[in-house]
Formats: sequence, structure tokens, C-alpha cells
Amino acid sequence: MRLSKPDFAPLGGVAKDVRSRLEAGMRLLHAPVDLLVVHRDSDNAGYDTRRTEVEKATRSLGVFSSLVPAIPVRMTEAWLLLDE
Repeated sequence: MRLSKPDFAPLGGVAKDVRSRLEAGMRLLHAPVDLLVVHRDSDNAGYDTRRTEVEKATRSLGVFSSLVPAIPVRMTEAWLLLDE
């Protein structure tokens, strides 16, 4: 098992949209991905909109890994899920 929080610095910059981040993270890993945990704040868009955004980005890359969208709503602390 390997957990990863990608360091995008070696790629010289990555756009902040979900698709670009997923694509860059998978490039850095150089290996198949079994499980994706994607953190995306709900902000003012809401949970359903963000979940759709994450699912669409994953499908557009042809990724068929298990997906866990981590979408905190106001006043939650989802960062605890990935913080070492």
C-alpha cells in the first residue's frame, strides 16, 4: 500500500482544476491507481455540484479506480483525512 499526496513542483506548475490535478498526480506516480481520494471544497457550489465535477474529471481521464470524493461542507475539517 502506498499513500500519496503529490508534489506537483517537478512538473513546473499544474492548473488547479480537478482534471489537471488528477492527471498530474497519476503521471507522478508512474503506476496504476487502485483508489483515488479527491478533496474538493464545496465552497458556494454545494456538495452535488462538486461531486459531479470530481466524477466527470475522473471519467474524462479514463480512470476506473475506486473513487472517494472528500467534499467537506461548511464548518467541517476533512483535511484530517489526509494529513499525516
